[in-house]
Order: sequence, then structure tokens, then C-alpha cells
Amino acid sequence: MTALLFSYPAIGCEWRSERSSDAVIRFHDTSMKASPEWKGTLFYKGNKVRSFSHGQYQGYATTWWSTPREDMVGKSTTGSVLLFVDKEPLRGHKNAKSVKGKKTVLIVGLGSSLWYGEKQYLRDDIDLLYAAEGFWRVSRDCPKIDRY
Repeated sequence: MTALLFSYPAIGCEWRSERSSDAVIRFHDTSMKASPEWKGTLFYKGNKVRSFSHGQYQGYATTWWSTPREDMVGKSTTGSVLLFVDKEPLRGHKNAKSVKGKKTVLIVGLGSSLWYGEKQYLRDDIDLLYAAEGFWRVSRDCPKIDRY
């Protein structure tokens, strides 16, 4: 008997929720050559929730996330991305360029963006909302996500 399973795009870079392994952001473009952002998609239980971008402008700028207008009612949504290594914030670490360990991120405001977005049915899935506000593990296949 052959089973058909949902498969994500064949790429390596992803952020997976530590709260719910069903929540994953898969990035299909992490080159940052044409623009200072990664482009990806937030999936939950195998279904696309919305498009997702992450980036950092030049210098010591804040790392950010955004969702495009097409996924929201008339506006895009943005927020900050905070990078941690072994649950310690990377910014402010005296050896930030050489620190090694498990990388995680907090995506500030993603939960409220889902709550107030046009897909009102997402309010019924509290696990997705908790996942959105919690830590996300950065896969080893992701390029460096902070420029300093």
C-alpha cells in the first residue's frame, strides 16, 4: 500500500517551532544578493498559512520579519527577529562572531499578526498562536542570519 504524504519544498533552511513541530517556516530564497531578505512560507500542519520574509539591512540594523500585502487585509505586517544562541541573546555577546551553539529566534509580534490577520479561523488554533510567540529552532542548513 502506498501512502501519499504532504512534502515541503526540497530546501534546507527552515525555522521550526519549539512549541509545536507542526509549525515551520521554510525559506526558498536565502541568497540576499538581490535584496537583503530571505523569502519563505509559514506552514502549519502541512498547510500554507502565509508568505514570510526575514532580513537585516546594512550595518548594525535590526533583523526583521514581514508578511506581504497579499496575505493581509490591505497592509503588510512587520516585526523584529531576536537571535539567541543557547537561549542567550546574540546581540551584546562579546564574542558574537565566533559564538557556537543551538540557534533559536523569537519572532516578535507574529502571534498577534496571525490573530488580527484576515484568516480569522487561525484564532481557533491556540497551538499555532503559542508556537508563533515562542522560540523557533534555526536549522543548520540556514546561512548566517545576523551580519555582525
